[in-house]
Amino acid sequence: MSKLIINRKPDWINSSREIGVYLDGELIGFVGNGHTEEFRIRPGEHRLTTRMEWYGSKTLEFHVAENEDQKVELSGFKFGKWLSPLAFLLMLVYYGFHQQLHINAVYYLIILIPVGAYFFYYLTLGHNSYLKLRKI
Repeated sequence: MSKLIINRKPDWINSSREIGVYLDGELIGFVGNGHTEEFRIRPGEHRLTTRMEWYGSKTLEFHVAENEDQKVELSGFKFGKWLSPLAFLLMLVYYGFHQQLHINAVYYLIILIPVGAYFFYYLTLGHNSYLKLRKI
């Protein structure tokens, strides 16, 4: 029997959520934050996707032979580890300029708008690209 091994990279944004693993359209299990899970699968052609509530991944197609292991890395959206804290820090700095120092920081918003647009994309139109699957 062949195995599918999924290694989920640690992600603080979605740390409390488990991600559902779908093989050929059927739920076969869940992967927790920073965990590695193994699933027994039959040899042949397969289509792998993952879902976490509204968010998902693109389909990963692969072939696995008898007694072969297919290893896959699962992660959150690109730049999510450092972009979220950066956006929060930028908002705090903006608040400090505007409220505490009484400085008009309108130009500072020019930095926040692209960061916000990036998040907005993955929360709406890009929701099926929020999770990333990669063969390793």
